[in-house]
Amino acid sequence: MPFPSNSFDFLLCRAAFKNFAKPVDALQEMWRVLRPGRAGLIIDLKRDASPAQVSRHVDGMGLPMVNRIMTKLAFKTMLIKSAYTRAEFEQMRHSQSSATWRLQRRIWAWKSR
Repeated sequence: MPFPSNSFDFLLCRAAFKNFAKPVDALQEMWRVLRPGRAGLIIDLKRDASPAQVSRHVDGMGLPMVNRIMTKLAFKTMLIKSAYTRAEFEQMRHSQSSATWRLQRRIWAWKSR
């Protein structure tokens, strides 16, 4: 990221983490730009989300019917495949040994040194 180290008090990555080609490198950059003692939050799709969960989420977006159908199709055919499981997040978490991490049910959060 084009920011100096220790630039931010809070970092939010929403619905984007699954798109990073090098997720561990992305985590390291997120960590680098956080000020000491500050927090980051990653909110993203879980690969093991059930079709019913995805359907409920998309239905809650208030989209017109055609857009709802297309969005559900995108989740089913592309987005779920790019998402991470809890075990994969845990593995990436262990690569960041100096961070304090908390992995919740659907949210991945951390606090910097």
